[in-house]
Amino acid sequence: MEKMLLRPLWILIFSGFLIACNQPAQPTLVTPEGAPVEPLTIESVDPPTFQQGSGGTLTIIGSGFDEKTFVNLSGAGLLETTVLNSKTATAVIDSGLDAGEYTVKMTSDQGTADWSGVINIIAAEEVAQNGSKTEATNKVAVEDTATPEPVEPTEEAAEATPVPPTATATAVLPTETPSAEPPSCQTLVSMNLRYGPGISYNPPLTALPADADLTPLAFSSQGFPDGQWIEVQDNSSGTQGWVSAGSQFVSCNFDILSLPNSTNIPATPTPIPTPTAPPTPTAEQPVAIGPPRVTNNGIGGADDGFNGVILNSTYFMHVQVRDQNADDDIDGLGIDRVEFFVSENDSGRVVYRHTEKTAKYCIFKGGEPDCTPWPSRDGVHTWGEGGEPVVYGLEYFVSVVAYTKGDDVDVYDWSGPFTVNP
Repeated sequence: MEKMLLRPLWILIFSGFLIACNQPAQPTLVTPEGAPVEPLTIESVDPPTFQQGSGGTLTIIGSGFDEKTFVNLSGAGLLETTVLNSKTATAVIDSGLDAGEYTVKMTSDQGTADWSGVINIIAAEEVAQNGSKTEATNKVAVEDTATPEPVEPTEEAAEATPVPPTATATAVLPTETPSAEPPSCQTLVSMNLRYGPGISYNPPLTALPADADLTPLAFSSQGFPDGQWIEVQDNSSGTQGWVSAGSQFVSCNFDILSLPNSTNIPATPTPIPTPTAPPTPTAEQPVAIGPPRVTNNGIGGADDGFNGVILNSTYFMHVQVRDQNADDDIDGLGIDRVEFFVSENDSGRVVYRHTEKTAKYCIFKGGEPDCTPWPSRDGVHTWGEGGEPVVYGLEYFVSVVAYTKGDDVDVYDWSGPFTVNP
């Protein structure tokens, strides 16, 4: 009797094993076009610090972002999030958040992604204290640069009996000059390394890629023909030269004004002419560069008959916008600010960003009644005054976000791809 009962049991177990072994593998998640879905990641967050009571806009760079992706701040919940493209998103930091550290997550239908760092909300009194300390430190640094050049020791000085340090030197020096991370700079874009401080020093020594690590050596407040410049050493190759000190080109972890003035600046290849009255234009003189041609591949968004993006051949674009809850159709009524973001459409790298608070809301600054024309340098249009050059024919992506005033903030946004040609 026991054998008769056990036989059906073994048959059921063996059948279940065969069915499990023949189950098909789980399919890989793909898009409708068949390409694998980008994983949800966070690569960087900017800025990492906000002042309590001020709030602001947080920019997140990563991958796998879509319209269902939101920023989640520990202790604050989901933030008001605008996805600019699959690699870039922004979120509104509430001015009412308490001071402290907050972790950042991205959430979507794919799951969640954690950022390895934290953002800090700093109390107003702490900002004031840190500002006083920074001012004192900068004052000491400037005074240090005025110290006379050190004199090479003579043989007599070397053989002299050393004098023990005084109590004052022992007590003050270690505390007044604390050991911190060494001064360093990093390129934000691809740029030239030149043999002197200015674009007059042609040809460049070499081209530096973005994110190149540099050791600062000296400073020049007046380049040739203009601008501030830093003498640096490229850590990867050891090559020494000069780079522009503009904040859109390099980022340093110290005050560049504390660097010593260079005493070894090479002569300029061509002398800077003495300013004279402008000559009468002739046919041989070069004509100023005109506005570029912009091909709009579909920039659209919040349009209610009044609000909208207006393209212009001279200054690219401006935004006409007012709070949709306002009683009158007046440009700028109830609007706190408009933020512009331009990125490379394929890589998602942001090449230009600007916050405008003046009605007419022009992408390259200006305002009522006129916008600033599209800037250019050396015959090439640039992303903003002194910004990196426009790559003609490359597809870019623009995102425009308008924020209303008050506690209950409304957001209107427009976006779309475009290309620029001379």
